[in-house]
Amino acid sequence: MGQVIKVGIREKVTLIAAGILCLAIGVTVVTSDYAFRRAYADALQSRSLAIGKGLKLQLDRLIQFGIKVEELTGFEEQCQDIVKEYTGISYAMVVGGDGTILFHNNPAKQGQAVVDSAILRALKARAEGIVVSSEQGAEYYVAMIPVAGLRGEYVASVAVGFPVALVVNKTREMAVFGVVTGAASIATAVVGLLVFLSIFVTKPLGKLVGTIDEVRRSADISRRVNTYSKDELGALATAFNAMMENLEKTTVSKAGLASKVEERTRELLEVQEELVRKEKLAILGQVAGSVGHELRNPLGVMSNAVYFLQTVLSDADETTREYLDIIKNEIAGSERIVSDLLDSVRTKPPQPERVGLQALLEQTLGKLVIPSSITVKLDIPATLHPLRVDAMQIHQVFRNLISNGVEAMPQGGTLEIRATEEVAAQTVTVSIRDSGIGMAPEVLAKLFQPLFTTKARGIGLGLVVVKNLTQANGGTVAVQSEPGKGTTFSITLQVA
Repeated sequence: MGQVIKVGIREKVTLIAAGILCLAIGVTVVTSDYAFRRAYADALQSRSLAIGKGLKLQLDRLIQFGIKVEELTGFEEQCQDIVKEYTGISYAMVVGGDGTILFHNNPAKQGQAVVDSAILRALKARAEGIVVSSEQGAEYYVAMIPVAGLRGEYVASVAVGFPVALVVNKTREMAVFGVVTGAASIATAVVGLLVFLSIFVTKPLGKLVGTIDEVRRSADISRRVNTYSKDELGALATAFNAMMENLEKTTVSKAGLASKVEERTRELLEVQEELVRKEKLAILGQVAGSVGHELRNPLGVMSNAVYFLQTVLSDADETTREYLDIIKNEIAGSERIVSDLLDSVRTKPPQPERVGLQALLEQTLGKLVIPSSITVKLDIPATLHPLRVDAMQIHQVFRNLISNGVEAMPQGGTLEIRATEEVAAQTVTVSIRDSGIGMAPEVLAKLFQPLFTTKARGIGLGLVVVKNLTQANGGTVAVQSEPGKGTTFSITLQVA
């Protein structure tokens, strides 16, 4: 038998917080890397255009004296000065309209014909801009600037190129710096969190649990816990002391006393678990605010960039459109994760209104993609009274539960949605049942805990959002499940 490793509250909360920080820093590094690469490439391209325009200006001055470009001599020296003076520039040349290299910083290439298709297309277009060319297995960003003669006719183009690898290498340097900085930030945060939890959470909880355990074993109800704080832990210790004082005043048998102590101990342990859950949500809330701010802005920029690219590249090839759709979908998935993260710790006050259940469910189903292998059965009586809830929040509740039901049936099945009304209690209960794989009892016990999930993807916040939003609207949520027999979620809400 292997040794069982015990993981305490401090370690669990620290691991959760470190994981969230790693996720946040990882996403930030990736998005920053992407943004930096684009910005750096744009800057270098603008620089090469400016350099090319300077070289063109020198040609324009010579042309003003009536000298034809093909009659010039020694202009390759100006091309050589460009390469020497500006770091990162690989070559500078003047190319005739027929593709012949008239001047080049490498004189050996003068008189040769340009063979790169991208440069030839730019010569044909006679337009100013940046093209990507290939030469001897390496790619270059090339700034193309057309040159006009005395009568305004096109005579040649100035081409200034720098390697794409320059952008890639600089981006890699920035990514390494971001990873190192992120790792240092995580280490600092974890150490600070460990110290905080040790002083303010685990040590007081350890004393309380130790006293409770001693009372349970010895039935010594004279034991007390010292209280030093006025927070939830202090309130818990005060409640424990009050319970012990009440027990001392009662005259019960030893067996009855042991029974009551065990019952109260169980209640205290439940309170302790709730406190731990609140601690998780509190830490999660601190991280969520930073994560939401740091991620939503770059995600919004990326989403706008994809929309712009899809607009300007409407006639692009199928592969390009496919990759743009992939990026768009992944951005949308990241935005949903950020929204779930924020919704799980910051439930907005509901704005209740009269809402028809049938219309609300049909609206929710209309916004979801249900696989053809899954049959949806709706049983909503027409006589139901309308609900008095926040329509957007309850829509989110139904959306999360229906999505979970669909994901629980990868091979297809039946999703049943039924509603019943309790007239006396003035409530309506909506049951969402799937015919999927079901859940074991140990999974059910942790189902509504933050960051608990059995899925390959996801961060375990969907059901936390369901519970928070349902309770905020004065309702309750219950679940029943057996392995192999599916799962049923029941949402009970007040009628208008």
